[in-house]
Amino acid sequence: MNGAQDEICFVEGAEYLAEQASADQICRKFKQSLFKALDEAVDQHTFTVTLSIKEGGTITAVLISKESEKTERYLEVAVDVMDRALNLSDLDRLAKAAADIMNKQ
Repeated sequence: MNGAQDEICFVEGAEYLAEQASADQICRKFKQSLFKALDEAVDQHTFTVTLSIKEGGTITAVLISKESEKTERYLEVAVDVMDRALNLSDLDRLAKAAADIMNKQ
């Protein structure tokens, strides 16, 4: 893991993005996109996220709920690319996919 970025976001495999970006930048980009896409009814402060970037072109977000002192897996969503390396714009796609699921729950 490339270190804790903040109290709610962690990144594994930042070196596999086509653009150079720190784990902090990756977390910030993902959270901005996620929070922008979430309905207002979704509490943005009740989960942590781990972003896992794989060399083969997959980026996964695992969101863990931390409501009421109880921790459980909230959701896991992934984006795959096959024709190019992962880049920062793929974080937007991943965040939108996660928000779509969260908005329906």
